Amino acid sequence: MSVPPYDFASAASLIFAQRLTQGLCGRCKTVQDVPQEVLLKAGIKEPELTGIKISKPVGCDQCKNGYKDGSDIYLLMPISEAMGSIILEGGQCYAACRTSVPGRHRQPARVEPKKVKEGITTLEKINRVTKN
Repeated sequence: MSVPPYDFASAASLIFAQRLTQGLCGRCKTVQDVPQEVLLKAGIKEPELTGIKISKPVGCDQCKNGYKDGSDIYLLMPISEAMGSIILEGGQCYAACRTSVPGRHRQPARVEPKKVKEGITTLEKINRVTKN
């Protein structure tokens, strides 16, 4: 974006990334059985597994292959002092991200199981856009 590193490091306080994924059609989606291991790996906690219903696409005359509309997935990461220093030095984005404080940033793959549990989208669509 041609912004000098010193301007960016002093002005930015948060990194925000957005991904878009297809949403399930509310009219035709149906429940599927998903192994607990897959759900745990997707970030759904063990106490939440009881009675969970995961939806899958079917397809009807109101949608395209079971998907309709879209859903946003976000990554939020506060910029720490260490990250600001790396940015000032002209460092790489990946180096700055590695300095983030664990638990202070939210990875899409760990945040978005809520959208799967609520039947908004599928695990496959979340994994596709977050590359898990």
